[in-house]
Amino acid sequence: MSHQSVKILHTVLSLQVGGVEKLVVALVKKLDRARFRPAVCALQEGGPLEEELRAAGVEVFVLGKREGVDWRLLRRLARLLRQEGIGLLHTHNSAPLFYGPLAAWRARTPVVVHTQHSKLRPENEKLRRLTRWLSRRVSHFISDAGDVTQDLVAQLGVPPEKVSTIPNGVDLEAFAPLPDRAAVRAELGLPPDGPLVACVGRLVPVKDHPTLLRAWREVRKAVPTAHLLLIGAGPLQRELEGLARDLQVASSVHFLGQRNDVPQLLGLCEAAVLSSRSEGLSVALLEAMAARLPVVATRVGGNPEVVQAGETGLLVPPAEPAALAAALRELLQNPARAREMGAAGRARVEAQFSLERMVQAYQEVYEQCGGR
Repeated sequence: MSHQSVKILHTVLSLQVGGVEKLVVALVKKLDRARFRPAVCALQEGGPLEEELRAAGVEVFVLGKREGVDWRLLRRLARLLRQEGIGLLHTHNSAPLFYGPLAAWRARTPVVVHTQHSKLRPENEKLRRLTRWLSRRVSHFISDAGDVTQDLVAQLGVPPEKVSTIPNGVDLEAFAPLPDRAAVRAELGLPPDGPLVACVGRLVPVKDHPTLLRAWREVRKAVPTAHLLLIGAGPLQRELEGLARDLQVASSVHFLGQRNDVPQLLGLCEAAVLSSRSEGLSVALLEAMAARLPVVATRVGGNPEVVQAGETGLLVPPAEPAALAAALRELLQNPARAREMGAAGRARVEAQFSLERMVQAYQEVYEQCGGR
């Protein structure tokens, strides 16, 4: 890229708190401002992350996408690209991929970079063909996991040389040991002792909390003092609270909602769990490992690329409560082994998944695209 800084617009669906959104905020805040001037556009709605971006001096735009295909949104995005003099549009996941390349073409924005954070799943053949056509208008693709890269090549016919696999990264400095665990437990209304297990994720179908709750019933039979912290908000909360009551585990399951102190909450816990049916490269897993927790995760998506089975945690098949329960029991009943796995997980994140390493890799892609 030229010596003049390039204005980059990151486009996401919303600025509600989720793994992808948190990652975009972390990336944008760390970009080298001498080379890149970042801004963020939420196609549909803003959210709690807007404030964090504005506090970091990042411009935020919210376009108010309507339900279904919104052609008016396409015009508004193209106008925004022109008015702001955007030199590089960076889209994240499927809705921004649908609108971004078309808007960039209309606005004559020279470079479009797209990050796919999980496997693309076009609903029908017509949509698949459209997505393939749109993908030809993308200068370069980034995926966060090897299996997502393979999917982009197979599903969209993206030439392998046009895809970079850049693992997600986490800010390691945020995960310092907690000075006073007892005080935080009391504040949350938790008993003073007994092991805690954290599950960080939105309360949505793909995260498959029902399987986790069914597994938890079995865990409690073996470790009656254990408590489960569900950190995250979502449309299924009421339904999941009802299931916890039906399974008679409600007293040991704590719905903590959306939190901005996840590193501190993880610092209270002995283990972390992820019961998803599908994942890209999970930020929640990386955060748990950064907090020195052993993890139990389903063997889906990028999870096997993060968790070294038997070394930093345990992998189980998705949608199998018995297997999930067995793995959690193994960690809770062998605390010394669990601590060893947690230490190995922290070392792995330091070596492979630091935020600095991720930001550097993204900046290299921007340089390469602008250099053509």
